Amino acid sequence: MPSWFFYVLAFLIYSGLILLFGYHGLDKTKNMQDFYLAGRSLRTAPSVGTFIATWFSAASMLGFTGNVYTFGISTILYSVLAWFAGLSIMLFFAGRLRKYDILTIPEFLRHRYDSRILQALTALVLLGCYLYYIAMQIRGVGIVISNFLDVPYAMAILFAYVFVLYTTFGGMYSVVRTDSLHVSFIIIGTAGLAWLVIDHVGGLRELFLQTANVAGAPLFNFRETSPGAMLDPYSNGQFSLLFYVSTFFGWGLGLSANPQYAVRILAARDHRTTVRMILISALLLLMIYFACLITGLGARVIMPSAPLNSPDEVLPYFSKNFMNTIFGCVVLISIISAAVSTANSQLLIIASSAVHDIYRNLIDPGASEEKLLLANRLAIVLGGSLALLLALNPPMQLLIFGSYIWGVVAVTFLAPLIGGLFLRRPSFLQALTSVTGGLLTILIWFAWFATGPVTINLHPAMPGVIVSVVLYLGIGYCQKAREQRL
Repeated sequence: MPSWFFYVLAFLIYSGLILLFGYHGLDKTKNMQDFYLAGRSLRTAPSVGTFIATWFSAASMLGFTGNVYTFGISTILYSVLAWFAGLSIMLFFAGRLRKYDILTIPEFLRHRYDSRILQALTALVLLGCYLYYIAMQIRGVGIVISNFLDVPYAMAILFAYVFVLYTTFGGMYSVVRTDSLHVSFIIIGTAGLAWLVIDHVGGLRELFLQTANVAGAPLFNFRETSPGAMLDPYSNGQFSLLFYVSTFFGWGLGLSANPQYAVRILAARDHRTTVRMILISALLLLMIYFACLITGLGARVIMPSAPLNSPDEVLPYFSKNFMNTIFGCVVLISIISAAVSTANSQLLIIASSAVHDIYRNLIDPGASEEKLLLANRLAIVLGGSLALLLALNPPMQLLIFGSYIWGVVAVTFLAPLIGGLFLRRPSFLQALTSVTGGLLTILIWFAWFATGPVTINLHPAMPGVIVSVVLYLGIGYCQKAREQRL
């Protein structure tokens, strides 16, 4: 039988499983806490599953693997290392966050800073960030489906749109249930790919020996790789220590303050479950990323160059052209799982931001649970549709663009969140100047130095976070000094 038959069959099986698993939340959701946080009842296993599935997105499976193929082990230093540093910060404040009876992180800011405006403002930032991040996930699904099934990209992203909407419609219960399925596919796909690559090149030691000798341009319009560059932490001068440090401000600090992980801290049944969730997830994610590292390096050894324009296209192309059809089906479903499981979590936050943090907060505080649940589902449809339109003209490389989005999250939430958790009397002025100053800095820096007339190899999140934190601490110090004088 032709290979396309098996790819279509795998796709149909995946679709059937999503229909079966996704229905779960529709009959369990009774109120807003159920819809956003699964009633704060998640045990360790589902908590770990949804944490990993939300974390491991298309930026990881396509972006990280493709960048390893293109640049080598240096990719670890500006992505995975920063992510796990951010995860350690999250563990530091998780216990304090759980003490608050809240549904969203913008709501936490309202309680600590006594400001409905701050709740709505930060929710607006989340709407913009997550719309673009979901568009990235839809783009990832579009790349893989169009590659494997030979359908137009515009048609392929429609499938992603339907999957994301359906798995979000039942709220957190549906997201968690489908995440358990998705994380199984992710683990099987990444581990299987790594094993096949190691077997193909003759062992792990042989893989690194051959990687050291890789040379030539990996993709169209990319700089040629010199021998040894794939195993050089700086990729033979393509990256600098300053670039790695500044990227941490985007990926690392953006992850630590990211509401999509914070809501999973809130959804766990108790603090012990939260700690277990973070530690077990970290261990499993380390193994998954090691598998992706092996796959990226092995793909470069087996396929020294590829007729492609972006690192995001490497894994689907490699899997289809250099792996057997049956395992190609597993890779197809793994990549779709990585993208959909992140997008539905973010679409749920778009709904909570629009309905709970803006509509209920500013317009209709007395709205009934039934009205709010309906509004959430309408927000899911609208948010997914807007992300679909953005995916028609997709952004830059997944790994790079994702770090910019997380940078915006960092300048918006890091200082107000940490300050709100650890300071006794944080002020609204502190939070407002921190958020607005940080956002203005990162936008100006990006426009001027990242894409403007002067180029500096410094991630825009670094100056943005520094300004945000300095303003927060500076305003607090001035207010305290003034109180002492009075």
